[in-house]
Amino acid sequence: MAKDSTDPPRRPQPLHDTRKILKAFEQSPIWREQQAKLAEIRKATLEPESAPEPITTPEPANESVSEPVTDPTTPATQAPPIKRKPPKQWAADWMKAHPKGENEAPGEYAKRMCDDMANAQDVTEPWPFKTCQRELYRKPSEADFEPDPDSVQDYPKHH
Repeated sequence: MAKDSTDPPRRPQPLHDTRKILKAFEQSPIWREQQAKLAEIRKATLEPESAPEPITTPEPANESVSEPVTDPTTPATQAPPIKRKPPKQWAADWMKAHPKGENEAPGEYAKRMCDDMANAQDVTEPWPFKTCQRELYRKPSEADFEPDPDSVQDYPKHH
């Protein structure tokens, strides 16, 4: 069968071609060797083979005040993990807790929120100044009360 000159040329199929390349790569000996090395590194970092013995210091005998003995393998002051909020939730909570001042300009209020967000520990990702402004001062959506052009309008009857 001869190909017609009107047939379009073969277009690349990126997803199909990428799968073929990845499959060939996964079968290569270099990739398998790298995966084996990565597995060894993961195993070594997740499961230490031998735990180092804790270093003990002799306590002086003349000390009358007894302090609670802490396990040297655990940190003495372990802070609870910080629960982080998404920026939008953080901003909503911040706006409730910090209302806009009477003499405060809109840009100053957004700057204050942006600075507080940048210094906050409980936000996942602080916003840049423009995003803070956009969140605080969104344009109201305009309601379109015009009837659709194809709709039939039944007006009330006059008595």
